[in-house]
Amino acid sequence: MLNTQMPKNKKGITIEEAKQILSGQTIALQKINLEIQECKYEISELKFECENLEKENEQLDKDREHYEAKAAHVFSRLSDKKLQNMCRLNRALIDIYCKLLDVAPGDG
Repeated sequence: MLNTQMPKNKKGITIEEAKQILSGQTIALQKINLEIQECKYEISELKFECENLEKENEQLDKDREHYEAKAAHVFSRLSDKKLQNMCRLNRALIDIYCKLLDVAPGDG
């Protein structure tokens, strides 16, 4: 009687079984490699997006500083206008008091 089974190696598996195990492991490694490549691509995309957001953030900071300076200037001008209006009002009130008291402004 002939032995139709493949000879077994030291661990007791046939060459065909070893090929199947190796094939399965190769497929698993290919899947892992594909996942790694996809993750690398996604990381690259996220890095690019992050760099763009950093640039946008820098521009927004510059814009904010510009508008803060502009607002400070406008506020200063408004404060000056308020001060000027208060001075005009005070002068007008002084003129009215002087007329009421029948004295010339600056006669003190």
